[in-house]
Amino acid sequence: MVRTNKYIEELLIDVGSAINSNKPKEAKNLLEEVLVIEPSYSIAHNDLGWLYMYYFKNYEMAESHLRLAIKFKPPYPAAFQHLGRLMIWKNKLDDARKILEYGLELEGIYKPAVYQELGNIAEMKSKFFLARKYYKLAIRNCIDDNFLKELRSNLKRCRIKMFMF
Repeated sequence: MVRTNKYIEELLIDVGSAINSNKPKEAKNLLEEVLVIEPSYSIAHNDLGWLYMYYFKNYEMAESHLRLAIKFKPPYPAAFQHLGRLMIWKNKLDDARKILEYGLELEGIYKPAVYQELGNIAEMKSKFFLARKYYKLAIRNCIDDNFLKELRSNLKRCRIKMFMF
């Protein structure tokens, strides 16, 4: 059992290297190998879902793996953020909101990104005051200067829309 866990850790390191080398197919194959060994490994499902979402543009497979990453114990916090964003892309805004709100309760989730997504949902629904509230919460929790610039831009855009509509 210990050897299996060590082997999975080594595979995941190789996955990271493959992604950093812009070799998504290699990363996908490695993650599939992890899942053959441990089918309920939530991190592997999250990473595979992320690859399908951003590299392969296969949103059905992405959703399937992200939901598995949430289903298995322990649920992987980043999967909530990725699945929430995917649901926004699919214009399933109410589903996205529920997923993201649940994810906010998990330890280890990057709250500024989740608040930004909740703000995006509110803005898309023309709920500009609510969107600004979420963007401000994202700013309050943010410690990344580049991301902070993006959040300020969201806040400014939303303020402009408030006076236009």
